[in-house]
Amino acid sequence: MKQKVSFIFSTILLSIGLMAQTDTSRLSLLFAGDIMGHNTQIVAAYRDSLQTYDYAECFKFIKPVISKADLSFVNLEVTLAGEPYTGYPKFSSPDQLAVAVKNAGFDVVLNANNHACDRRKDGIIRTINVLDSLGIIHTGTFKNKMQKDSIYPLILEKNNIRLAILNYTYGTN
Repeated sequence: MKQKVSFIFSTILLSIGLMAQTDTSRLSLLFAGDIMGHNTQIVAAYRDSLQTYDYAECFKFIKPVISKADLSFVNLEVTLAGEPYTGYPKFSSPDQLAVAVKNAGFDVVLNANNHACDRRKDGIIRTINVLDSLGIIHTGTFKNKMQKDSIYPLILEKNNIRLAILNYTYGTN
C-alpha cells in the first residue's frame, strides 16, 4: 500500500504543469503551504487611503501558477475571528485575507492546524462563516459534530475524477 500511495503522489507532482487544462482524464493538483498573518503582515496590508486591508499584492506573482492547476489547496494558518487583528500567538486576520486567497485562485482552504482554535469556538465559527460567505470551499474545522459528520471527508470532483480530502492536525495551541 505504501508503494501505491508513493506512486500516486509522485504522479501528481509530475503532472502539475504538464497537462492541458482541457484534458479530462487527468487532474493537476497544487498544494501550497501556510498563509500566515503576523502583526507586521497585518500592518503592511492596511491601506490608509481606503481605511481597509488589501492582500492582493501578496499573491500577484504566484497567481499565474495557482491558476494552472485544476485544483489548488492552501492551509489557512490563521483565524478570521474579527478584531482585534493580531498575529502570534492568537492569530486573527482581516476578512480581506480570505478575499485575496480566493482572488488568487485557490480552490480549497484547509483549516485544521495548530492555530485553528486561537480564538476558541467563536473564532472557528466566524472563520467558517467568512469562508462560506465568500463561496470558498474549506475543510478541517466545523461548527459542530453534526456538520462534520455530514460534510467530512470533503469530496471533490473535477475532470471526472473524485477526490476525498482529509485535513487534520497534531493539536492546537
